[in-house]
Amino acid sequence: MTDTILLAIDGPRATITLNNPAKHNRLDTAGLGKLREAIEQADADPHVRVTVLTGAGEKSFCSGYDLGSIPSGKAARPSSETHKDSFETVMDRLEAMRMPTLCALNGGVYGGATDMALACDFRLGVKGMKFFMPAARARALPSARSCCRRISPTRTCCASAISIGWSTGWSSRPRSMRPPPSSPAWHRSRWPT
Repeated sequence: MTDTILLAIDGPRATITLNNPAKHNRLDTAGLGKLREAIEQADADPHVRVTVLTGAGEKSFCSGYDLGSIPSGKAARPSSETHKDSFETVMDRLEAMRMPTLCALNGGVYGGATDMALACDFRLGVKGMKFFMPAARARALPSARSCCRRISPTRTCCASAISIGWSTGWSSRPRSMRPPPSSPAWHRSRWPT
């Protein structure tokens, strides 16, 4: 069995790859734990100046979280161990990384993967890629933390576009999708090497 999360550190760049292309890089509980470990390892390395998050394959960046892996019944009782690997906690950890983060969107972005993209400082996609939030069709609201991520002043335009199901391509991407110079992410990217 292959690792579903790969971490490669090459000088000042750490690359975290979601490696489950057969399932469109969908994350499950074990994958979230491995993603958190990769984030923490990259963040702890003093030589790393930027982290790139991407997906394996060409069809999808990530198809979100595997809802079938959510515990139910007695297994659903929260514990400190399960909380540290909850989807929200891992996305918060990604968002809090000390260096700039780039989400290299190599294909479709579905469901919870939109939160992952928004947790990064910058997002760069391929032509023809699509964002899709199945919960929007069901009129379901994202979690409170996810809503905060969507209305962040530095991410509002991109988050609004994702939430309404806008699909993005190089020719149709408005200038407002770029982070403004007043953005903390923009300033972090200007740090001297």
